[in-house]
Amino acid sequence: MYLAYKRKCFFTGRPVAREEMVIDHLIPVSKNGKDCFENYVLTFKDLNIGKSNKIDENQIDGMKYIVELVYAPRAKKIYEKLAGEDIEEAKHAKEKLNWINKHKEDLGL
Repeated sequence: MYLAYKRKCFFTGRPVAREEMVIDHLIPVSKNGKDCFENYVLTFKDLNIGKSNKIDENQIDGMKYIVELVYAPRAKKIYEKLAGEDIEEAKHAKEKLNWINKHKEDLGL
């Protein structure tokens, strides 16, 4: 999410340091918001605490549109790339382990 939002707060556009950031629900879970990329936004911890579960009814449709059109697809793409690298790394580690197990006697293990 940090990379998808280009290290900037969704609400203010200001740069957010990792230690100051939080992933917030655009539509709070308490108001039937979902846990999904289309409902996550990057913001400051203190801004999130102050916002609580409030929704700006005049702007929510526009904000949802921006998140769904721009940020959610970007976040999914980054997530899939990172997850794919982890999967490839795990496959490679498993292949190495299988080779070692197959050749234990030859290796003196």
